Amino acid sequence: MAVQDRTTTVADYQSDASYSAREALSRQFDNNIELRRPQYEEKNLSRIEWATDVKSALTRAQAEGKPLVVVFQEERCGWCKLFGKELEKASTNSIAQDAIFLRVTPSSNADGKKLAELCKIEGYPSVSVLTVNKGSISPVFKVSGYLESDKFVSSMKNVFAELDKKSNVV
Repeated sequence: MAVQDRTTTVADYQSDASYSAREALSRQFDNNIELRRPQYEEKNLSRIEWATDVKSALTRAQAEGKPLVVVFQEERCGWCKLFGKELEKASTNSIAQDAIFLRVTPSSNADGKKLAELCKIEGYPSVSVLTVNKGSISPVFKVSGYLESDKFVSSMKNVFAELDKKSNVV
């Protein structure tokens, strides 16, 4: 990215007595931030939209023909909180369009509890990938425990690739 040739100095603001040197430097800082901002923006990446309603997530997964990624968590679980922070990192956005994403707390959600039983969840946090086809819900992948965001994304990409292979064979 080309940097503008013109630089602002304190002298540029000295003609107006209302500006102090501090204000001038503040404006310069603001201008530099504006110049650099495009370098740090994500390139057309959607953010993961986390659903919390089990029924609507299942319906959407079936309608869109996408896998459903379910993160089972509990409010008092320290590892769940850490994992939640990992899931909010920008690196997870690379898979936002590949699936429907759901976060559920089984202890406070009856539908979430049924889903946890179906997926045979024994500990938290846990991630399950499900397929939803013609009203049938099938668990295809499960991992329990804390994952860093890059490992989560890598695991999900591998699962999605396997599901794509299977759907192309049939």
